[in-house]
Amino acid sequence: ALWKASVPSASERLERMIERTSARYFIVLDLDELAGQPDLARALESYPVISKDDDHLVFDLGAPPAIGNDELAHDPVTR
Repeated sequence: ALWKASVPSASERLERMIERTSARYFIVLDLDELAGQPDLARALESYPVISKDDDHLVFDLGAPPAIGNDELAHDPVTR
């Protein structure tokens, strides 16, 4: 029988990346790509956005995650 490994969620992958690399920021340059990955958008929505305009978002991964970040309003792509 073949054994299937479970695929970690975007939130789990993000947390691992932060722990392994000590990443401070997550920069999105392709907002359509983020929109196509709702699991990643949900994982990022608890981090503050420190810069945004029509073609980028910068999340501060060094800030403690907060539930219900008002600035993102649960849809970082359209804000």
